[in-house]
Parts: sequence; C-alpha cells; structure tokens
Amino acid sequence: MANYVAVAATCEAVINMSRQSWNSDLMDYNGTIHFEVYTTENFKSPMSLGISLFVYSVEIDGTHRTYPPRKRDDNRQNRPQLPLNIHFMLTPWSTNASQVHILTAWMMRVIEDNTILSSGLLNAPLGDVFYTDEFVKITPGTTNNDEVLRVWDQLPTDFHLSVSYLASVLQIESFRDEATAGPVIEREIQYRAIKE
Repeated sequence: MANYVAVAATCEAVINMSRQSWNSDLMDYNGTIHFEVYTTENFKSPMSLGISLFVYSVEIDGTHRTYPPRKRDDNRQNRPQLPLNIHFMLTPWSTNASQVHILTAWMMRVIEDNTILSSGLLNAPLGDVFYTDEFVKITPGTTNNDEVLRVWDQLPTDFHLSVSYLASVLQIESFRDEATAGPVIEREIQYRAIKE
C-alpha cells in the first residue's frame, strides 16, 4: 500500500514519463518545452509551450473498499487501506494551433503506450512511496464535455484544449495498527433482571 504522498507521486510520475518521452525532433519550435503539475494558481500565468497536468478531483473508490489490509514484515496488520482515484487533465500549451494539436496527439499516444505505471516509475520522483508490487493504471477519463467546461469555468483563464484521465487505484495505508485480539476460549453469559 502506498502512503499519503501517493497522489503527488503519481502526478509527478506522469509528468516525468512525458518529459522523458519527448523528442525535440517531433515538432518544429523555438524555445524550451515545459512539463509541469499545475495548481489553480498556475493558470493565471500559464507556460508558453508545454504540457500541464491538473488534478481536478480525488475520490474514494467504492469497489476496492473491502480489500483486506496488508500484513507487515513484523506480522502486525495495518488498518484497511483507503482506495483513491485521481481525476486529472493534461493540457497542451502554445500560441500556435498546430503545435497544440501536435502536443495533444503526442501526449495521448504516450499515455496509451504507458497505461500501467510501475512502482519504479511511481517512486522515482519522490522516493519510496509505493511497494514494489504496486502499480497505478491510467485510463481515459469518464468526464463528459459539460463537466470539462465546468472545470474550465472555475479556472482563472480561458478554455484550452485538454484531455481528461483517471489514475486508479491508489491504496493509501493507515498510520494506525489494526487492533487484534486472541481467539475466544471461554464464553461467559450474564443475565440481569429488568425491574418493571
């Protein structure tokens, strides 16, 4: 199970993967291409050329809430993990329409070629966040056009072409141990009279 840094590590891993996949021969341009994780504040003054990742929702995954907790090396058991899904959008930035279209198709191809993020890729940006047997799956987002436009309505800039994705499932472990007790050996039944 990953720890509480998992959301940040996943976003940084997607950006790192994009940065490492970029080939300057893919597009004729002048300047540096940037790859960054954005907050709302970054949209006030966005990059001139590059790709941003913006998380617009993090939700609890209801289908994975019943997974049993992981046992630790000392044989103690953690509390059940918190399964999270990250909804994010990738936005290509440029003042040139052709460059925006090239960046859009290129980044979608990179994601399609790397839909499973291994623990090695996930741990590269921020250290040991995920166990070696963990991974995160990237799939196309379920957000429709109206929802995407509503996200953009809340951002301090005009609409830009963007593509939404879903990163799932991040299993966040607890800091607390699960309370355990020994087996029941003897049962004691007590009766109490009720006064009328």
